[in-house]
Amino acid sequence: VGVVPPLLGIYAAVTREDLRGQPEGGWLEQQCVSRAQALRGYTADAAFAAFKEASLGQIADGFLADFVAFDRDILDEQSVPDRDIWQSAVLATYSGGEPAWQHACWRRRGDGGDRGRGGGGGQSG
Repeated sequence: VGVVPPLLGIYAAVTREDLRGQPEGGWLEQQCVSRAQALRGYTADAAFAAFKEASLGQIADGFLADFVAFDRDILDEQSVPDRDIWQSAVLATYSGGEPAWQHACWRRRGDGGDRGRGGGGGQSG
């Protein structure tokens, strides 16, 4: 069983194309999903499949707050073209609401700033 990086999986679900943009228009184009649907597949739906929907899969009171912050808002179709979804960089990973890993540029931001604009989306695990 292979492991597919989540951003590549989201890109493929949205476009149904490989990284070279093939086939043009997507393989079985009618099976494309929205960005929000693809992200949900890696968050709330994944938590449900693991029988952990009561504690994982979303950012809400009482949940474990496992999430990532990206360098762009991957849900914003205006500023992030489909072809760029998979190229998003992870700036920070949080587990249980605590930093598990942070890129140096994220650490320099300190506790202030608009961290929520990173497109977040936390793959829960």
